[in-house]
This record gives sequence, structure tokens and C-alpha cells, in this order.
Amino acid sequence: MLLSWDTDGTDLDLHVVTPDGGHCFYANRVLANGGALDVDVTSGYGPEIFGTPAPLPGTYLVFLNYYGSGSEGDITVAQVTIITNE
Repeated sequence: MLLSWDTDGTDLDLHVVTPDGGHCFYANRVLANGGALDVDVTSGYGPEIFGTPAPLPGTYLVFLNYYGSGSEGDITVAQVTIITNE
């Protein structure tokens, strides 16, 4: 799963809750089930990447948190891409 956005100087955070209740985000980047957040990009564009070597079956919850921007009034467009069977 890959999060990217189109505004420099902007911090978006990717949060993923796995089917077993693990919550992966900038302050908890590695889960016991093997899922992990690659990097926490704080200066714009991303990407922030969540990956897992053996995805658990079930429902994943994906949240984005707009943490802040260097320029007030900027509009940021985010995109989340799901990559399977890589």
C-alpha cells in the first residue's frame, strides 16, 4: 500500500489497522504480524509505504491523517495505491 500526495512541505500520515487489530503508523512502524511502515515522510509528496510479507485475510482499515502544511490554504490531493501479487 502506497500513499503519495501533491503538495511540497506537507505532512500526511498513513495509518493501517490489520485484521488482527495491529495499528501501523509513524509511532508504531513494525507490527508483530510482520506488517511495517517503510518511512515517515514529513516534508511532502511521500511516498509512505505499508507492506507485509504474508497479508492476513480479512478487512484492513486505512486512514490518512493530515498532520500539517508549510503553507496555509494549500489544497493537497492524496492517492492511496494498493499493490497485490507483487
